[in-house]
Formats: sequence, C-alpha cells, structure tokens
Amino acid sequence: MRGLIICEPWLGLIFAGKKTWELRSRNTHIRGSIYLIRRGSGLIIGQADLVGVVRLPEKEMAGHYKKHGERRNSFGSSKKSIYAWVLGNVKKFRKPKPYIHPSGAVIWVKIGNSSNK
Repeated sequence: MRGLIICEPWLGLIFAGKKTWELRSRNTHIRGSIYLIRRGSGLIIGQADLVGVVRLPEKEMAGHYKKHGERRNSFGSSKKSIYAWVLGNVKKFRKPKPYIHPSGAVIWVKIGNSSNK
C-alpha cells in the first residue's frame, strides 16, 4: 500500500471533514486505499480512498474552497492547471503507526515491505 505525505494544517482539515480535495501540481493514476502520513512525523495518521482526480484551471479553484480549504490570493492569476486528488472514506487511526521514511520520498511512500511494517 502507499502512503501520501501531507502537511499540516491540511491533514487536520481532511480528518475534520473540512477538506476532501488534496491539491497537487501533478496528476496521479493511483486509486484505492492509501495511508495518510503527517509530513516530518514518521507516522501514518490514518487512511482514505483516493477516488479520483479533478483537473481545473487555477482560476476556477476559488469557487471550490469548501472542497480544498485553501485561501490563496493567487487563484485566478495563472493559466496553469491544479489537480485535486479526491479523497473519500477518511479514517483517522486511534494510535498513529510509525513507519520508516525512505530517503527522497516527497509525495508517496511504499508501506508494507520489510522495512515499513
């Protein structure tokens, strides 16, 4: 299984049900159950389903604030696209699970091999 690394305060908003889109600059073809990792903590905090990706021009992102929770004044100032990774079935673990963070992992971590049990 894979773990998605997410910064605070965004991870907290996901668990609070105030954020269902994780904004990224790139698309992903990964779907299904993933772990949610708090950046810099060495801990898996919970789990979710990555159910899809929505590609929108940055200028349209401000209209979807309730889904992504990000208040950026730059929305609408660029012609580039933003990718919203759509999360569902979010569950926070009662007790976070430690994992070994491999060198160079910035977005995804493979969980479940012998070094990450």
